Amino acid sequence: MQHLVLGVKSRTLALGNMKIGDILNEVLGMVRGHHVRMEGDFVNVVISILLLEGIGRSLNPDIDLLSSALPILRQLGAQSGGGMLRQGDFSMLKVWAGLEARKFLQASIEDVERCVKYDQLSPNV
Repeated sequence: MQHLVLGVKSRTLALGNMKIGDILNEVLGMVRGHHVRMEGDFVNVVISILLLEGIGRSLNPDIDLLSSALPILRQLGAQSGGGMLRQGDFSMLKVWAGLEARKFLQASIEDVERCVKYDQLSPNV
């Protein structure tokens, strides 16, 4: 299981680079190998995820799931962020801060690439 988690963490969450079906297939293989009985509701969720992945991949394979989730996390934080912090639940804060930092770094890299492309970093001698 650790090998599976590390493999997923090493990839980006763009649908073109990650295949949820392959990940679920590995998980189901581990379940079969260890003779774990699965609930019917979990099987329905797995099938639904596989269907949604296929639909998402056919619509836009390059969509970044984390970038798409950022506005939703911002809204969630604005609505109930104070309550979670008062209760000592920092898990969503960590996810939100990580996504914001990731977006900032990506924007910075894109800005530098644009400056290099249009020769804005070197003086015209």
